This record gives sequence, C-alpha cells and structure tokens, in this order.
Amino acid sequence: MRKITFISAFLISVLFVSCSSESEQLASKNSIEGKWEYDVEGRIVNNQVKLFDYQHSASVSKDVLEFNGNGEVKDIYFYNDNSSDQMQGVWFKKGNQLTVSFDDQTQLAEILELNATTLKLQYTIKESKYLKIFRRVSQN
Repeated sequence: MRKITFISAFLISVLFVSCSSESEQLASKNSIEGKWEYDVEGRIVNNQVKLFDYQHSASVSKDVLEFNGNGEVKDIYFYNDNSSDQMQGVWFKKGNQLTVSFDDQTQLAEILELNATTLKLQYTIKESKYLKIFRRVSQN
C-alpha cells in the first residue's frame, strides 16, 4: 500500500511539474519582452482598417522595438545599413494596456494581439486611430 501511495504521489508531482513548465513556456512565448521588427502599419478610418507594409530605410538592417525585462524600451531606426539612431525609454504593461515613454512623451496603446510571433498595437493620436504590427525577431 505504501508503494502505491508513493508511486501515485510521484506521478502527480511529475504531472504538476510538466504542466507548470508548459504554462511557464507559454507565458514566456506570449511575453512582450524581446526584439520586435516593424512589419505593418496603418490607420482606422470610418471603422475601416487600412494597412500597408512598413517601409524600412535600410536594405538589410530592419527598424526594431526592443522591450527589456527591466522596463527599458529601445526604438532603433536604421537610416541605412551603416547608420542608425536609437531612442531609449521605459515601458509598462498591465493586462492588454501598454504604456511607452520616451523623454517627455508618453503613448498609451491597446495590445490587440500578442503571441510568440506577433505584436499588434492600436493607439490614438489626436483622435485618429493607428495600428502597428510587429514580428518577433528574438526573445529576451
């Protein structure tokens, strides 16, 4: 009887650890932390979405937005493959709301989609709604 109880307890603990690591991996894949390449942008006009491919200035290097685990965000823009500019700021995420601040400018965005490969944001500037879609390049 003692053997059966031990084996049952062992199997339950193995299943619990397996489920925990799977859920942790899923949460990690759905984390905003990482490097995101600008992919698509657009506007919402009269409830219609108008999207177009993001135009990168460099031929090889791509503009990226990088969210670090310490709350730091970097927006890296490439003028060409040899020249770039970078803005550093801070970010905060609560539920599906994202707040990003660079210098004295703060932008609030709603996260419409966040998974292992895609980050889709909607934000408002002067009563106009905009969309940005990013493709994950790497995960922190």
